[in-house]
Amino acid sequence: MVAVVAALFDETWELIRRLEIDKSSPVTHYRGKISGVEIALLLVKPGFRKKKEFLRWLQSGRFERLINIGLAGALRNDLSLGHVCPIGRVSHGKHLFELPQSHQRAPEGAFHVIQTDSPVFSYDEKEDLRLRSGADLVDMESGTLLELTTRPDQNKDELQPEIIKIIGDAMGDERFLGREQAFRGWFSTFGWRHKLKIAREVGLSFFPLYFRKRKLQRIIFSALLNALAHPPEPPSGGAP
Repeated sequence: MVAVVAALFDETWELIRRLEIDKSSPVTHYRGKISGVEIALLLVKPGFRKKKEFLRWLQSGRFERLINIGLAGALRNDLSLGHVCPIGRVSHGKHLFELPQSHQRAPEGAFHVIQTDSPVFSYDEKEDLRLRSGADLVDMESGTLLELTTRPDQNKDELQPEIIKIIGDAMGDERFLGREQAFRGWFSTFGWRHKLKIAREVGLSFFPLYFRKRKLQRIIFSALLNALAHPPEPPSGGAP
């Protein structure tokens, strides 16, 4: 079974609608089969706020792979909305993690993501972060995931996380991001009164936000399918 970790419902909606919710395990999550592969999906919220639940979930399952997928902000002008970025390096605080070469399948090379504790929206903030860190992207989960899985007692199956990020906001995209926060609940609510409230709140931005989000959801799902179809090769000298 493949463990998939993501932050938000609206990011993974294209996947979630193909799965079923599982409340029988110690941690509620989603389960199902995608392209013949058994999947378990856990939503950990922005900033990886569900650390304890993640560790219980990881300990309770029998997983062969661990994939973190979701949106990140671009720190480079040449990274546009929807660009798929396999991650090879993660910075978080004083920590710098290098992911195995076998996980780095991007033709242009793997990307460097830095985790921050709060969202980074403005062009100037992003540019400053890029100059200070040398990173290509910014998110709020990758570093915490790697910190939680480096201890053998917390990662009994010795899984090497694979991290795939999709550009959800390009440089200079801050005009979308404030209203996108209000729009975020659209895919996780089934009550039309709440949906109408969201539509009124975002106003004329509703349709641009909706189609933008649907595009990203499809790209995330497609990137996950590609990852499932191409598992990382064992390290050189490892078992075949």
